[in-house]
Amino acid sequence: MLQQGTLAVLAVVVAMASAQAYNASCTPQTGDFFSYSSTDIHGNTYDFSQLKGKVVLAVNVASY
Repeated sequence: MLQQGTLAVLAVVVAMASAQAYNASCTPQTGDFFSYSSTDIHGNTYDFSQLKGKVVLAVNVASY
């Protein structure tokens, strides 16, 4: 009985995750990495063009 309940909950979770992924939409961005800028923790704007010619490791830690 417990296994059937677990399977039912798992099926609902998978169905909800599939529906969420189906409705997700992303708009493509234009330009290269160096044409973007960001705001740092102090509110200052940092242009990535300052990094041209340097080795850059960009790590995306965000989730959708």
